[in-house]
Amino acid sequence: MSEEIEKKLVVRGDDVCIAMDAEMFRDMFSLAASLILSEVQVQIRDDGLYVQQMDESRVGMTIMFIPKPYFKILKKGQIIKELRLAVVEVKGILSRLTHGDVVQFTVTDNGKLKIVIQGKRIREFELPLIEEESVERRIPKVPMAIRIKTTMEGVVTAIEDAKKLITKKKTKKEGNLLGTVTLLTCPMGLKITSKSEDEMSSSSTTLNSGWDLMQFQGEIGHDVTIAISYLTDVVTAISKVTNMAQLEFSKNLPLHLIAEMPLKGVTLEFWFAPRIMETVQKSAAEVM
Repeated sequence: MSEEIEKKLVVRGDDVCIAMDAEMFRDMFSLAASLILSEVQVQIRDDGLYVQQMDESRVGMTIMFIPKPYFKILKKGQIIKELRLAVVEVKGILSRLTHGDVVQFTVTDNGKLKIVIQGKRIREFELPLIEEESVERRIPKVPMAIRIKTTMEGVVTAIEDAKKLITKKKTKKEGNLLGTVTLLTCPMGLKITSKSEDEMSSSSTTLNSGWDLMQFQGEIGHDVTIAISYLTDVVTAISKVTNMAQLEFSKNLPLHLIAEMPLKGVTLEFWFAPRIMETVQKSAAEVM
């Protein structure tokens, strides 16, 4: 292993590297992982904690920053610079918390990730370390024709209508949401149209200027289409912490969703690759 790669990995023998309010960490982790099913990789820097992670299919990207003042301890040190956290396991550990609990992340002497939740009682968990993922995660740099500041309430309404209509039942207990959602600027504001994969079913909701739309920059007639399955969990997660977000898009380019976080200095962004014709699929995928 080269010296450069070794410095990036979490190595045993360091002290506590992260300690913060457990409820806040749970909520922030759920937001960061709303696109990700397997692992979320976080990077510790001098000014705070960063997440910049692609989903497994490389269709969506999460970008999050939590400033250092929100942590009781945030220690990059000489060894620990990045932690790769298993989504399902960490969510399970954080599922039952008591108000005032503090969560700590440490690397044990035997090379495992140790999670301690400390409050009225002390709960300890040990998980195998996951090595750093060697995947480039470039932030798209593309011109955006449309910038809209909107309430999450309106977007949630559109997505919930679509879920009721186009969910295809696989079993009595399990549903699979297949289809697309298209954002289209129109004279009324922003029209959100969802279609099933076979295009036999559809629903639409128009968000009006002055009601749902707080700001609108751009012209009518611009649209972007993405897979609805990637948007549903993100919209649900964001709506639990804020009612305002900004949408940026141009035709055949990624959709950029920026949540307006209530915590000062915390930033949260999502990028979604567009659903477009095969003739231009390659050029759009290159920006992700």
